[in-house]
Amino acid sequence: MVGDGITLISGELQGIVTAIHAIHLSKATINNICQNLFFAFIYNVLGIHYCSSSLP
Repeated sequence: MVGDGITLISGELQGIVTAIHAIHLSKATINNICQNLFFAFIYNVLGIHYCSSSLP
């Protein structure tokens, strides 16, 4: 992925720290989404197998 640099509108450096926290939070959110998709896939595979094996 290619990202642009951070442009400060004001002279405060607090914006950089906030941007770093936002990037960290977004990466953690994407990681959580990927984990949830993985576990949902496993849950559904096991559930379908269990239900189909109990059919007459």
